[in-house]
Amino acid sequence: MESSMEFPLATTLIITAAATLVYLGYLSALPKPIPGIPYDESAAKHVFGSLPGMISHIKEHGVVMPWLTQHNSKHQAPLVQFFGGPFAKPTLVLCDFQESQDVLLRRTKDFDRAGRTLEAMAGVIPNHHIAMRSDDGRFKGNKELVRDLMSPSFLHEVSAVQIYSKSLALIDLWSVKAKATSGRPFEARQDIFDAAMDMVNAAAFAFEDDLSITKQNLNYIISAEKPPTIVNADLGALDFSRPPLVSEVAVLQAVAKFLGEQTVSPAPKYIRWYKMITDAKLRRNLVSKDEVIKSRIQKSLKRLEAGDKTQFSATDYLIQREYSVARKENRSPDFYSRRNIDELFGYIIGGHETTSAAISWTIKLLSDHPRVQEELRESLRTSFAAAVSESRLPTATEIAKSQIPYLDAVIEESLRVGRPTPMVARESMVDTVLLGHRIPKGVTLLLSNAGPGFISKPLQIPDSMRSESSKTKQRVGEWDLEGMHLFKPERWLKEEDGVQTFDSQAGPFLAFSLGHRGCFGRRLAYLEMRLVLTLLLWNFRFDKLEGKLASYDTEEGVTAMPKFCYVRLQAV
Repeated sequence: MESSMEFPLATTLIITAAATLVYLGYLSALPKPIPGIPYDESAAKHVFGSLPGMISHIKEHGVVMPWLTQHNSKHQAPLVQFFGGPFAKPTLVLCDFQESQDVLLRRTKDFDRAGRTLEAMAGVIPNHHIAMRSDDGRFKGNKELVRDLMSPSFLHEVSAVQIYSKSLALIDLWSVKAKATSGRPFEARQDIFDAAMDMVNAAAFAFEDDLSITKQNLNYIISAEKPPTIVNADLGALDFSRPPLVSEVAVLQAVAKFLGEQTVSPAPKYIRWYKMITDAKLRRNLVSKDEVIKSRIQKSLKRLEAGDKTQFSATDYLIQREYSVARKENRSPDFYSRRNIDELFGYIIGGHETTSAAISWTIKLLSDHPRVQEELRESLRTSFAAAVSESRLPTATEIAKSQIPYLDAVIEESLRVGRPTPMVARESMVDTVLLGHRIPKGVTLLLSNAGPGFISKPLQIPDSMRSESSKTKQRVGEWDLEGMHLFKPERWLKEEDGVQTFDSQAGPFLAFSLGHRGCFGRRLAYLEMRLVLTLLLWNFRFDKLEGKLASYDTEEGVTAMPKFCYVRLQAV
């Protein structure tokens, strides 16, 4: 009788203990808001935090970035928080340029590269400086190795020549397509993506024309008995079929695509681990990618050993730089080191994704704003009067070294309105303070390049809440509240002694981040845009489109791309 009573008691105790543990686990899994920072109360009561709302928004709209910044507008707060799931620390979203500038330029010991960004990069380019924190012992050496790749002399004398050549191939391709489509719109985004890949491959490795995707597409169309067009009835436009990629280029694109998937993955480390086990093609591509890069290093070395020190590419520069650094450090050069391979592949990534997205947005915006397009074309023809009088194209050197304020303004405004990179991610390295709120170590901070202060009225912040350095250091202008969301290149221009000049500090702008951890390929991206846009506007008029083709719907990946980027061209 006694034992029969003990059994229910023991069972009750076990069940009670288990229920207590489950309840404690539930409480532990609930979001832990940072005191004082606004958030959605319903999300704080859910084990999965803000994820259900985020997923619902993605299902409805196909993108997540507007969902992030809408919290700032909803709470009328420059700093808000959301919750990424069970046991996760809050993620912060900052919509204020002055404080973002301070974080990126002057508070680099408080905030550094975000851990998830490092995880995403580590699977493909772990030895590239972008995959390192600033206090990583390798970081300084890597930056020293590649520092001159973005110098004006290298960009103008080496990179510009390669980019110009590949831009001409895009002109040829679109001339053929415009003729084949007889004035109907055709898909342009993939052509821009391919051309940008050609440009950066040429700048990185001096790839020959037989490795150009654009040249390959051009030859494919020319050699066909009739244009290989595909009617897109839903859009009232034409697409063109494409030949398979050359193996070397296909490998580089495949690995670049995988890296892009990693950057938007919620758990890049675990997804990479799973794919490396299950995806044999990915494993082969990663090996083949290294072999492609090593073959270009070998080709560069052969020329160097033959006494030819002419630099045609980033590979040539890197090899010669490795040689001089090794001599300075009294060691043998390691031309095929993981550092060199990763820095070269990272150069491709940095010079490709953002540029192709930016050019796509610019083409859409110019098509929709014929006055701006004509004014830009006139500015180009005035600046390159010699080319006009000689009935020729401006040269690579002329374009690269020219000062054309309206061109700079159009590029900057396209980046501001198109926002190919709408967020910059950082992580708190120490317990710190932001806008008067205590931020614990290890919290991800997303700095917005959209929303209040950028394309809509800024949120008011008392000076007492700001950091001292943000109040005393360099400031930029503010945008006119009326029409902040509109495409208006003139907002970047000012008059000095009766001369129109471009003002890069005209207003809030974070397209390439800021500071020593800002986008390494920023100057290369600007150079590509200058060359490509000049040549496109010199040769074509972009007619205004209607319906879905004029939509500004976005697709998100490594960058934010226009979902529909079509062109209807007229020769000029």
